[in-house]
Amino acid sequence: MIRRPPRSTLFPYTTLFRSLASCSSSGPVRQVDPELYRTAKSARTAFNRGEYEQAARLYLRSLNRARAMDNGAEIGNNSYNLAACFMELEEFDRARELIDESRDAFSRAGRVPEGFRILEIKNALARGSLEEAEALLVPAGKGRARSVAPEILIQDKLLRADLALKRDDPTTAREELKGIRDELREAENDSLRAEFDRMEGELLLREGKFKAAGAAFDHRADLLRKGGHYRGMAVVLGRAGDAYWDGRAYREALYRFFRSSRSLLAQEDPAAALLMIKSALDVAVECPRDPILRQVRGLFNEIKVALEATSSERSE
Repeated sequence: MIRRPPRSTLFPYTTLFRSLASCSSSGPVRQVDPELYRTAKSARTAFNRGEYEQAARLYLRSLNRARAMDNGAEIGNNSYNLAACFMELEEFDRARELIDESRDAFSRAGRVPEGFRILEIKNALARGSLEEAEALLVPAGKGRARSVAPEILIQDKLLRADLALKRDDPTTAREELKGIRDELREAENDSLRAEFDRMEGELLLREGKFKAAGAAFDHRADLLRKGGHYRGMAVVLGRAGDAYWDGRAYREALYRFFRSSRSLLAQEDPAAALLMIKSALDVAVECPRDPILRQVRGLFNEIKVALEATSSERSE
């Protein structure tokens, strides 16, 4: 069996900490300024499409407008949303600075949104500041359970499980996830369900249950597709491919890598598509007669052409 090289550097933030509800609102709190409202609305649309660089540019424009207006609520809102973009772009230190600005602005405006800590915790985890993340999780204990929205409590449990995994403590992580399925059914929140699938998949990998992990990642990919998060969907399909490969389910792995690569190429990211199609070609050695191989080889050629065209454009 040919083993692939580790791909841990591919989309690390999106894979591990994907936040489907990162932005604090669909736009400004109210139409206090037409320009700010239009720009923030366009930014939200770009964010939902996975166009994080474009969303960041637009949110920065909205933030500067809010700063010019000296509007504390809108500074808080737009700096928070810009921080969420930088989290997706893996610029965690820049996100931290904006999170601090956002908290200060919301505090001065009179109210910090209930779910604000979630982004703070994710940022701390992404920077490897585990003690900071743990301290931020403390306020969501049993004493406040009645006053906190159910969705926030679920996210806290998921983040506690994430923290446990980072500390190489899968037993605690599994304990944190107990009962969440029932809570998720009541919450009817696909974003949280997708996060649960990610954590479940990671735990199953630790337990050596590779095919079950692949199925969890498949379900996560389906939820991301349903929500229109196609970039994240493509990344998670690759994660499912890895899991199936580890479980020696070669045909399933081949199909996931192919689908991921095809989606990434269609999203005009041939470099990322190349990594996935190479994995598909590697695992194809284990199932050389699969009928999809012709499409795999054809896609590989399309990617090479796209990369050559990109290289030519840059040299001109």
